[in-house]
Parts: sequence; structure tokens; C-alpha cells
Amino acid sequence: MTDEVFELVGPEGQTRRGILTLPDGGPPQAALLLLTAGVKYRTGPGQLYVALARRLAELGFATLRFDPLCVGESDGSLEAAPSHELWLSAERGRFVADAALAYEALERHLGGLTPVFLGGLCGGGLTAQMTAAALPQRPAGLISINIAARETPVPGRPVAVVASESRATLRSYPRKLVSAAAWKRVFTGTTSVRTLATTVAAILRLKHAPKLDESLNPRFVASLRRTRALQIPHLLIFSGTDSRWFHFNDLVLGPLFQGEMKGPAHEVRVVPDAEHHLFMPEWRDAAVAWIAEWMRRR
Repeated sequence: MTDEVFELVGPEGQTRRGILTLPDGGPPQAALLLLTAGVKYRTGPGQLYVALARRLAELGFATLRFDPLCVGESDGSLEAAPSHELWLSAERGRFVADAALAYEALERHLGGLTPVFLGGLCGGGLTAQMTAAALPQRPAGLISINIAARETPVPGRPVAVVASESRATLRSYPRKLVSAAAWKRVFTGTTSVRTLATTVAAILRLKHAPKLDESLNPRFVASLRRTRALQIPHLLIFSGTDSRWFHFNDLVLGPLFQGEMKGPAHEVRVVPDAEHHLFMPEWRDAAVAWIAEWMRRR
């Protein structure tokens, strides 16, 4: 395995930087461009991207961990703004142009013969999807991990919970009945009857609405429709305890995928007990195995 500094200069003269991880023993089978999760550095939360890149290199794949302008070691700096506004800017396409530059530069660097996939965690998966929808050429495929279908909520204005999320919450109540800390929250008013009522009300809603929910990010919906129309292969990996899985399951899987976890151009896989960042090694192992197998088939 070899790590190389990867730099590209945009039309305005500023430099974007990343790390290209290459396998030993010849050219890679394919390459994965990992895009920044929201406005986080190219290592990924909890070094997730580093772990994925090194494991994929062992299996014969290249990975570019890339910082767009104003993130990490690339030129520029983020403007002073509330964190939720910066996250929203990423979810609304802030890094799509830089992702397209990186995709084209990586293709050139690898000689134009290596299939290049786009992917990322959460907002990085969304950037990958929006970029694939905008590229003049069709990429080899998309690999999203806990893709953000809803926009980051404004603080103090949480989005409504969905049925599967509420069911997961309700399943935790028997355990809480024997928890002293949980009873303390009830008696001190930290846990409200309204919260419980909201949970139950969400469970009573239909699991799959007949049309896409209006709470979804319209850019997510538009780019997903576009990539599906182009038949771009898409592997969607979710963590079983992550709200993003609940949102996708209840609000997207039914209306757009007819509830099918696998189709001609998509496959949805779930790591049952995992949290958002796939913190445990076994969760990351499962993701790497699925990603490698998916890229090999394409």
C-alpha cells in the first residue's frame, strides 16, 4: 500500500489537496473518490476514511480522500457562520464543483482505464450523488454511507420523527423501565409525556407514504431521480441505529424504490447495530466487504 499527496489546481488558481492510497502489486481494480462528510476533514469522522482506504488497498482498490476548497489542507478557509449553516451549504451543493474537478483529475491520473466510483459518508454521500447527476460523463457508480436525505435542521426546530425511528425508540422503553436514571428524567420533567405521545403518533403513521415526503432535501430528491434515470449503479449502506436510515426507509425506499432493497441499479445494505460513524471495527469490516464486492461486480 502506498499513500501519495494528490493536488489539483482549479480555474481560479487555488489548490485542492488529498491523499491517494494505492494498492501494491500493479494497477488498481477500481478507484473510490471519498468526499468530505459535511465540512469535515478528509480523514473522516473517527478516521473512518483512513480505515476504509487502507482496507480497500489490501483488496486491490485505490482511494482518494479529498478536501475541497476551505476544508482541511486545501486553500481557503470557511467563513464565520453557525455550524448548521455550514452543514446546510454542503447539503445544498457547495462542494459539487470541486468534487467534479477531483473526479476528472483522478481519472486522468489513473490513465483513464480504471473505473472511478464516487462516495462518502452522510453529506459526502449526498455530494457524490449530486456530482454524479451533474457530470458530463457517467461515473462507474455511487457508494453512499448513511446518506443525508433530509437537510440539517435549524437548532430548536427538529424535524418530525418517522415511524421506524419511533418504533426503535419504543423498543428501548422496557429497558428504561428498570433504569433509575430514566425514572429520574420522568420525575424531574426532562422526559415529557408529549415526547412519548409524539413517538406513539409517529408509529401510527403509514410506514411508506404514497409520495416523497416534503421534509426531504429537494436536492437529494432531484439528484437521486437523475442518477436513477441514468442507471448509475448505487450502493447505499446504512447504520441500523442511525436516524438517516429511518428517514430513508420510511420516506424514500417505498416511493422511489418500491420497497425493494435490491434492484438493477441499486442495492441497500444495513449494518444492524451500527451508529452513524461505523465506529466499531466489525462494522467497518462489513462496509469494506460490501464496497469491494460491489465495485468488483462493476
